[in-house]
Amino acid sequence: MVQARFYIGIILCALGWIFIGLGVLLFPLSLFFIMRAKYHYALFVFLVIINVAGFSLSLYANAQFIAKQIL
Repeated sequence: MVQARFYIGIILCALGWIFIGLGVLLFPLSLFFIMRAKYHYALFVFLVIINVAGFSLSLYANAQFIAKQIL
């Protein structure tokens, strides 16, 4: 079950990078699943950094899209 949580977290992270607009939902879900998995600390830190970077990019992309719609 621990491996399944880890792989679900990896898949959600990848989908968040592919569909950047949905990253606002996918990256926090990915972090949730990765935090529940017990894996090597360095790998965990790397995945958290990737998730935070993707989440920030997703927020920026969504803000740009909304700003274009308003203006």
